[in-house]
Amino acid sequence: MSFGIPYKGSKNIYATHICESLPSGKRLVDLFAGGCAITDCAIRKFANKWETFLINDIAHEPLDLYAKCLCGENPVPYDWVSREDFKSKDWATRLVWSFGNDVSTYLYGREIEPIKHDIEAWIVDGVIFNNSTILHDIQLPNLVSMKERYSWWRGHKRLLSNLQINVNTQRLLSLERLERLERLERLERLEFSYLSYEQYEYRDGDVVYCDIPYKGTHCKQYKDTGFNHESFWKWAKSRPFDVFVSERIVPDDAEIILKKDVANRANTKGIDGFKTECLVRV
Repeated sequence: MSFGIPYKGSKNIYATHICESLPSGKRLVDLFAGGCAITDCAIRKFANKWETFLINDIAHEPLDLYAKCLCGENPVPYDWVSREDFKSKDWATRLVWSFGNDVSTYLYGREIEPIKHDIEAWIVDGVIFNNSTILHDIQLPNLVSMKERYSWWRGHKRLLSNLQINVNTQRLLSLERLERLERLERLERLEFSYLSYEQYEYRDGDVVYCDIPYKGTHCKQYKDTGFNHESFWKWAKSRPFDVFVSERIVPDDAEIILKKDVANRANTKGIDGFKTECLVRV
């Protein structure tokens, strides 16, 4: 099951393990919510563990998109976006059309773009364009709906790989994920805020979780805010309440609650060397 919106650095793949490891309380505070995977998982799978949920992040765009999707409003169309038009699109469209959902890098290389255009034109609209000859080498079935064509395409990976076609359809997967964020029955249990972590005010019964930008990785979301890891840990350790933090490099005096070995997703070349994700209490 996928949680939250598609987002670079999302905790989607182990959100369930984190929510299981966090203590119960009156309110779950997701202080660096990002793509909202943790809160979304908590609401959908652990609804009785917390009474209310605070989703906070200094970047309002991912939180706004998550809220719109919960209300049944998906602002990202299926229309094709070219490399030339990419930069002029709104944040949500660039999220879906960017490599690794980084919002800034166009999803396809120049050579592969016309091939991807033809593939998605057939999947979405059932039409065959001649920007490339790739579809002429495949016996495409006559299917009525986009869902049927998409399912067929994903189910024929061996055939397509033999033709040296990359079957990755990240954009369609991202759109599919946004559409699965159906309306929640108890939206009144959700609060949204756009504060820096220093501005957060504790309430009795809060369980405070922080998915901070990992040290040694490139997190553009907090680049302009001057996020400082040393200052954050000083803040966390000085709180009169527990602070739960996800990181890869943790202080020696932090209590490790959860440790997971995961594939490196922060750098496609794998040069940062990190493989272990930790959830700690300070």
